[in-house]
Amino acid sequence: EPRRLTQTELVARLRPALEDQAPGDGRLWIVIGGEDKGGILVRTGAAYESKPLPFRLTTGSRVEELEVQGNRLHYRRIRGDGPDFGWVNVLLNE
Repeated sequence: EPRRLTQTELVARLRPALEDQAPGDGRLWIVIGGEDKGGILVRTGAAYESKPLPFRLTTGSRVEELEVQGNRLHYRRIRGDGPDFGWVNVLLNE
């Protein structure tokens, strides 16, 4: 099995099409999952039944934490490609 890339390697490899946004006061997160799927699934709300957005948040993206509810992170995109705002899983399949 190939070695999983580190967070630093994922960030360095990122070449986003979208412009960066200035971070606010929230904690910053790096997307490390979804590399084999073009990024991670983003939903419109905290509920798992909420509508998925048509674009994924790319692996290596930097997001700002707006709110956490259990395993769900409400984020604002700072660097990377994908929705500007949305809800994602913090841990896979939880």
